[in-house]
Amino acid sequence: MEVSMDIVLNYNVKLALGASQGVGALCSGFGSRAMLLTETIYCSNREKEILRMSLERANLKTLHLEFFDGDDPYEFAKMVRSMLYGSKSEAIVVFGGNRLIHLARWMVNEESDAQKLKLVLVPAIPGTPFLLRPEGFWGSGHPTDSKFYTWNSPTVPALVFDPYLSTTMGAKQSVAHLFQTLFFLLEAVFHEQAGLVIKSLCFGAIESIWLALEKIYEQPTKADIRLESFEAGLAAALAQHILPRLAGSTAIMVLEGITFVAQGMIGAILSPWLLENLAPRSPEMLKKIAKLMNFVFEDESPEALGIELGRLVRKLLTKFELPLRLRDIDLVEAELIHAAELTKDWKTPTGGIISIENLGVFLRSAF
Repeated sequence: MEVSMDIVLNYNVKLALGASQGVGALCSGFGSRAMLLTETIYCSNREKEILRMSLERANLKTLHLEFFDGDDPYEFAKMVRSMLYGSKSEAIVVFGGNRLIHLARWMVNEESDAQKLKLVLVPAIPGTPFLLRPEGFWGSGHPTDSKFYTWNSPTVPALVFDPYLSTTMGAKQSVAHLFQTLFFLLEAVFHEQAGLVIKSLCFGAIESIWLALEKIYEQPTKADIRLESFEAGLAAALAQHILPRLAGSTAIMVLEGITFVAQGMIGAILSPWLLENLAPRSPEMLKKIAKLMNFVFEDESPEALGIELGRLVRKLLTKFELPLRLRDIDLVEAELIHAAELTKDWKTPTGGIISIENLGVFLRSAF
């Protein structure tokens, strides 16, 4: 049997401790002016200062705008565009989570003069599943306002991952993002089109995430511990770039866009439900996952193993003081139904461990 796989990545990717120090030098190759956008929920004064100093050392005139949790993305986008024209910035540097990253990508995508506007993305979190995909979603926090987009800009974004910039993030928020990244990896590795390359990539990343959970919870300021979690997050993004778009991961991005729930919490809550859902699909794969999670279980029944792995994850969620059900983060059932409908309307492919037909049932099971 002949197997082939083409991977095209139009991204300049840098992942290293201290990589953010080179953002200014990178932007200086685009021009003399830059705009810095930061998401305040992830950005303390230290992160802002590191990025500003990097830009200033490169002699770039810098305009800094902050995106606050709860801000109306439409109004923020209008303000950015207005100041973009006034400042004549040639580059936009974005530090934040999925909400701000996709809002910035959409804005650049919509610019008529986008070929001259360069985009540098500095993710504050490891779990960004659409980061390498030529499409994305962002919403205003209201179910009726949402934007799906296809990336058609000639601009090639640069990606800079610096785990050091996430060390001021709280322990609970940090492990929530790790659990959400675990969800993205599990959904990818169990997809029927996941070949040996994707499986190998995801298995290593799942093990890294599992080993990092307690370490990061106990020592959230240790940058070297976070490095492996960012590597795992990049593996998840690469797997989701290669595979058809996945229903569960898409629904999480949609729910984060149409509500103002804390980013990372939805995937964390859904991860044990996904493990239980995996059980009948591939018993041998589930045993492999159990081994990566250092779980020993003598019962050979895959259903029982799935239930026990789900129970194990819930015990950790409780230990880390994270919610167990979607209602605990103030989501309502109507929002889950609407997210499932939007995910289907976005022509999400059929197949996968969570089928588009059963997505609504899966989401409501965790309500």
